[in-house]
Order: sequence, then structure tokens, then C-alpha cells
Amino acid sequence: MILVILTVVGEGRPSRALSGSPASSRVSAEPASAAGNASALPSTVRLAGPRELLELYGIDESHFANLTDREPWQAGEDEILMKIFYRLPGLRMADLERWAKPLDLEALREAPAPHRGSVYRLVGRATKVEQLQPLPEMAERLGLEHYYRIRIELAEHGVASVFSRKVPKAWQRMQALNEPAAALGFFLKVGGEPGEPIPIFAAPRIHWYPDSALGGLGMDVGLLDEVQQEEIAGGPNDAAAGIDIRKLRLTGNDREAFYQMLAAVGRTRPKQLLQEAQRRVAASGRDSYSVVPLFNQPQSQIGRLVVLSGNARRVIPIPIDDKDITARLGISRYYEIYLFTEDSQDNPLVFCVRELPPGMPIGAGPQYGEEVTIAGFFFKTWAYRRSSQDGTDAVQWQLAPLLIGREAVWIPRQANRTSPVYGAIGSGLFVLVLTGLGLAVWLYGRSDRKARKFTIERQLVPEGGIALDQLALDADGKPDFRGLAEADDGENPRNIGKIGPGAGE
Repeated sequence: MILVILTVVGEGRPSRALSGSPASSRVSAEPASAAGNASALPSTVRLAGPRELLELYGIDESHFANLTDREPWQAGEDEILMKIFYRLPGLRMADLERWAKPLDLEALREAPAPHRGSVYRLVGRATKVEQLQPLPEMAERLGLEHYYRIRIELAEHGVASVFSRKVPKAWQRMQALNEPAAALGFFLKVGGEPGEPIPIFAAPRIHWYPDSALGGLGMDVGLLDEVQQEEIAGGPNDAAAGIDIRKLRLTGNDREAFYQMLAAVGRTRPKQLLQEAQRRVAASGRDSYSVVPLFNQPQSQIGRLVVLSGNARRVIPIPIDDKDITARLGISRYYEIYLFTEDSQDNPLVFCVRELPPGMPIGAGPQYGEEVTIAGFFFKTWAYRRSSQDGTDAVQWQLAPLLIGREAVWIPRQANRTSPVYGAIGSGLFVLVLTGLGLAVWLYGRSDRKARKFTIERQLVPEGGIALDQLALDADGKPDFRGLAEADDGENPRNIGKIGPGAGE
């Protein structure tokens, strides 16, 4: 099997943040994603409650007074809904979680007015989704082609109706909907649908927890819809001119899903993912997972659990300085592991894991290499800058599968049990061989300055010993995903190398 489209060469320019992107050391939990959306609040602003926030945005008691309880939702009530929708992308997830109250249906039904604008945590099963269109003038101003109304059968033995800007894409393909769901919603009114009064809410998104490995770990799998992806290739003859490298960098849309997946794997027991991945590969009748689909068909691999073994040639700790992520998810650092497997044809796969086993050394460089086995979920294809192979200043990109797991299983090197005499002889021969190889490589390099670099370390791992997030940002500081929304021009590939039999001949 051939691995294709692993290296991209193109003109590079310094990354520039989009207008309105935060310039501070952290970004909002829900970055603005559409033209016309309100910008996020500064991270230094701390609000007492949701009504204070809404009033800050010009949504006050006069707007809530236009809502009529125990009546179906009316077109005239869309104004307050659209005003809230306009502000939802700029809300901080940390604020919503801090404000969210347990749902008390009886209190809302008996006296709705005092609770309008409060945030409630809704948990249950989504059983119906309806796509709605705003008025044309509102659609243009909001950058919103449509929105959704979702019926949720609540765990508290009631029903709620939720207006949301987003629902999981998979739901729109289901003929019969009955999926575990949740939402953090602003209470608007008690509707008058037939049967019993139903509370109506507005929410940024509907959280989805399907019957899957990630859903079972408490991850909102719908967040993966937001991750920027790019179809790589279906075969070695596919054209690559249309690949957008910017989608393969880490973007603001990737931030929440990335850290939520890190949090989800942290909720597993030691080796739980490893055992589950091994059980799955055994059930398939194979001996091991192939890395080829991870490189060549990434769109079909999103969220897939795999287990891979190989040589880790770069292992570094990444501290998280993002106070929002640390406070909400309890993650203070993770580790990046650049793994080379037998079938990856000297191309790395990048794992981000929560833990390393005791005693496992960290490091990078030609002398570093540790045998490991790692189970993790595929996140996306990631593009990072790497050392030029031809001695020019042209920007070259390495494309690597990016996976997220709990821990690495380390296979330490066995201590040398041979005689000291034989060990000395072996060491001497090894030095002689290395010296000969070094001389040969030096002579070859002088005769052909455009020759391929000799060591995999110099070719396929990032320059300068900096972290994954920093490479994605071209910015100083730790992995906080600031300024990730990019407006780079000229970063589309001009030439793409293919790896496999006959490549480069």
C-alpha cells in the first residue's frame, strides 16, 4: 500500500491573525466563526450572571416582556432569539458552565418571568430536529443561513424545546432520531404546545454523546464537526493542487475539540484504551492496525480508536498556560510523541498523550529513540513546517496524522548482559562503521547539494525544538491556541511529494 501526499512544498509567509482575533495569551472558548458574529468578551471581564451579560449586549427586560407564556412560539418573538444568536459565538464556555443551574421544570412552569435569561443544564435524549430559516435581512446580518429547533426528552421525565445555531451533522442524516444529548441553554419562555407546557431555551450548540468509545467517555462528539479537515487523496494519481494547508494547521475551531478529547482520554483507567483497541483489532481478524488509512483517508478516520507500536524519536512535555482550559478541564500539560512505525515509511505520526510511564526519558535528536505502544483517537491531519530538503528558503510542510491518547506503554531497552571484552570490541566496530558512514554521507553531500537529507530527525520533525501549538501559530508562548484563525496567503501547495514504491524515481 502506498502512502501519498505526505510532504508539501510552497511559499511561506508569516501567519497573520484574522481581524478581531484575540491578541492576548488566550482565546475565548467559543471563537467567532462567521462574518457578522459578535466578538468575544475580553478574558479579564468577569460577569456576575447571564442577565448582566445580556444587558451588556442590549438585551434587557423590555425584550423579555415581548415573550408570551403558554402560547406557541410566535414570529414576533424571533427578535430576541436572533439577538441572542448574534451574541452566542462570543460567549465563553467557562461562563456558561459557571452559570448553569440544574433544571427545575415546576419552578419554570409556575413562574417563568423571574427565570428568563437564566442558564440551565439540559440532559436527555434528542428525538426531533427541525431546520428553520431566519428572515433574509437577519440571515445576512448574522451570517446564519439556518438554525434548528430540537425536542429533548429530559432525564427529569419532561420535555424541553431548544433553539440552537448548531446540531451534529450526523443527526441530519438520521431517519429516526433518538440520541443522548445535552445543552446549556438560556431560558426564554414556557410554550403552549399541545399536551403540557414546554420550556423553550436558546443554546449555542447541542452536545452529543453517542454510543461510541468517545461518547462513552463523556466527550461531545459533535465538536469534531468543527475540526478543520482536508481531503488528502484517494490514490497516487490524484491532483493535489487544491489542498488548503491552512485547514491542516491548528485553527481556533479545533481548540475546544482538541482539549475536550484530551480530557476524555484522561477519564479512562490505565491501559483501558490499549485493551479496547487490541480487542477491536483482534475481532477484525487482523494482527495490527495499518497506518495507511490515517495518512490517505483521514476523513473516514475521525474519532477512530487505534493502537500503534514503533519508535518514538521525539518526546517532549507541553505545559498548558491557558487558564480557561486548566480551570474547566483540569489539564495542566500533555506530551507530544513523534512515532515512526514499520509501515509509516519513515513518516511520523504525532500522538498527544496525558501521561508517560515512570522512568521513560524525554528528548529528541538523532541519538534519541524509545520503543512504545500507544492507543489513541485520530483527531486530524496536521501540517507543520520542517527543515528544507533542498537547501532553499522555500517553506516545506510535513503532513502527519494527529492522534490523542491517555498514555504511552514504554518498552525499555534491555541492559547489555554481554562480556565487557565483547562489549568493547562491539563498541569499537560500531564506531568504525559510523565513521565510515559519516564520511560517505559527507562526500555524497558535497557532490549533490540537492540530495535528500540523511537523518530522519532533521527531515521529519519540527525545527527549533518547539511545541506543536507554537508551530501552528508561528508565535511565542506556550500552547494556548491564541491567534489560531489564520489569514495566510500563498500557503497552498505548489508541489506534493508521494511516498511509496517508485516515488522519487
